[in-house]
Amino acid sequence: MPALLRAKHTTGKGWAIVGVLFSIASALLAGADLLTQAMQVPATGLAPGRLLFALAVCLLGIALSCVWSGRLLAGSHARVRDAAPLLNEHTSFAAAADRVSAHDRYGQPATLYSTEEVSIQHGSPGVPIASDPLFGFAQPTVGERCFVLPREGEPLVECQDRYALNAARGCYAVADGVSGSFLPGPWASITAQRFVERVEAFSEKEAFQHWLHECCAEWQAWMQQRWVPAMNSLRQLQGEQPGDWNEEIVKGAQTTLAGCVIAPLNAAGLIDIQVWAIGDTQFFLFHRGIDGLWMMQTAFPLTHPAQFGYKPDTLFTIVHPNLFEQTWMARKTLRCSALPGDYVVLATDTVGKWMLSQTRYPSDKLTALLHSASVEEFSTILHEELRAKHIEEDDDMTMLVIPL
Repeated sequence: MPALLRAKHTTGKGWAIVGVLFSIASALLAGADLLTQAMQVPATGLAPGRLLFALAVCLLGIALSCVWSGRLLAGSHARVRDAAPLLNEHTSFAAAADRVSAHDRYGQPATLYSTEEVSIQHGSPGVPIASDPLFGFAQPTVGERCFVLPREGEPLVECQDRYALNAARGCYAVADGVSGSFLPGPWASITAQRFVERVEAFSEKEAFQHWLHECCAEWQAWMQQRWVPAMNSLRQLQGEQPGDWNEEIVKGAQTTLAGCVIAPLNAAGLIDIQVWAIGDTQFFLFHRGIDGLWMMQTAFPLTHPAQFGYKPDTLFTIVHPNLFEQTWMARKTLRCSALPGDYVVLATDTVGKWMLSQTRYPSDKLTALLHSASVEEFSTILHEELRAKHIEEDDDMTMLVIPL
């Protein structure tokens, strides 16, 4: 504790003690005076002036005690806040937002899997949960452009979208955590990252269900071993009892997912692509026309803005054979071919819906978005469309551009 803070704390404590003692002494003196008046023989009655004076002195002492005690409590709470982890038990990131710079909000996000991954995942509960790799983002490696834009006014750490890259295998994924489910961002991170670790999109149900079971187990273990201890550490610093999130964990998180596997150039001069999707996260293939504008060749799994709904199919953290079967039946797959120089784009629902609305005619804005060189450019275009009501809802917006 700094010297100035210690001095203020000591002074406040002394005044609080003085106030308490003064109020007690005033009450005793007032009581003694009243008792003396009452026992006088012959009785003379109570003197209103003396009574009011004694009560005033007593109330003044009580007021001083309350004021200085309040300052003591306020100082204690401030020290607890300074020592607390960045996230609270309801996954509100308001405290973290105050410590996030403008570059962190709208610049390149932190690396998803760093050399500190193991120490963070197995670190003490006091390590800020916002520093956990599951709240981070991967960096581009071979010319991909990755843009993540949280809802307007919210920090990047609040965003529920995630993407993952594995250029060596030609695997890419974007996941959109479902708002209202429990901790969807980390679940989206797990599914995207585990998808790109595969060598192909899912072609067999058994392989998919085994993969999903492992993802669920990873999320459950992270919740119990990392998130719950971090939240209880926060509660302890605030003088509260440990929390119980078993009901929320059982209900779990949900996410949509779109992933693709891009093969090397084949003998025919084409690039084969496998796409796998659950929900309304989108895959696009764009080809550049002679006029310089990008034309959409393929949109998947949705092909029209009206197809986007409020309850898309999702991946659940709940381990249950019926849900696994339901998810397998709801998945969509696609095989297509592209030319060198084409763009593959993966995008979350809000961006995908807007892109589909631009395909009825060559769009300068769509081309400008695909050419975005920074999150600032990406943000400017989409916020202009949001203000013009061309984008209906202010949502997390993510786009991954992969030049072929």
